[in-house]
Amino acid sequence: MRDGILYDPYHAGEERRYFRASDCLRAKRGFCIPKAALLAASARRVGIPARAAFADVRNHLATRKVLELIGGDLFIWHSLTELRLEGRWVKATPAFHLSLCQRFGVRPLEFDGRHDALFNEHDQAGRKQMEYMKDRGPYADVPYYKRRFLRTSGRGTRGGWRWSARAEAEILRPRRENA
Repeated sequence: MRDGILYDPYHAGEERRYFRASDCLRAKRGFCIPKAALLAASARRVGIPARAAFADVRNHLATRKVLELIGGDLFIWHSLTELRLEGRWVKATPAFHLSLCQRFGVRPLEFDGRHDALFNEHDQAGRKQMEYMKDRGPYADVPYYKRRFLRTSGRGTRGGWRWSARAEAEILRPRRENA
């Protein structure tokens, strides 16, 4: 999952298809939300309880192009997957594939089924990589909603539209599940 489906923050849009596990599998690429959804769907397919989970993360190593697309270094509603293994929920972040990690000098995440596999705080050179700012909790499935987009002056993708992190935060509030 981590390496077979490429992490691509530009393969995104407001249409529901960009959030679906099946479309991520078909395209062999996706951003964090469909990759996490695909991992959850794959686990469920083989009888492992799984759910999508979300957190706000500050990405200290994002490229200028990605920062312009997102509107800053705070990635609101970053998605990961929680799997119920050996009687407890374990977190797995399937976002960054191996070649991307190598290119940016970050340690690839390894999932052993017993310990959470979350983004590392520092890269291999000791620079800040990723900070978890807020846990938004788990959901039975990806909480698709019509994202609010802000018109920009040609920045971002999809004809100059980009996500508004503030608008997302106002629209969606996490629903906690009893585990």
